[in-house]
Amino acid sequence: MIFDLRKVENKYKVYKDKAKGLVPEEKESQLFRYELRGKYGEIYPYGYDESLAVYVNSPKIASIIKKRFNLEILQIGDYETVFKFYPDLLEEIGELIKAKKKRSISKDLKSKLLERLAKRLK
Repeated sequence: MIFDLRKVENKYKVYKDKAKGLVPEEKESQLFRYELRGKYGEIYPYGYDESLAVYVNSPKIASIIKKRFNLEILQIGDYETVFKFYPDLLEEIGELIKAKKKRSISKDLKSKLLERLAKRLK
């Protein structure tokens, strides 16, 4: 089964790849189009065993991941590395690549904004 990255969209900003037509239109195959993007890489579904892959474009971050987690390396390039991992490490890997988090406002700020909006509409 493919891991659905939309499960973590309450914490991270989940992007959908616009490669329409390249991925079969089956509902399960569409899950391969979702990804988390960060300053130092991307996280995306990798296989049917709920595994994920992280593309790391920083040799420094890649060496930290390699030492700390001892993950399977799928590909090594001059300046990038791709690792395979499972969802239990998603938050830690997401922090390392500085995955974009979903913006949220506090309840206090939300109430103040609603009050200001109400005053403007009167």
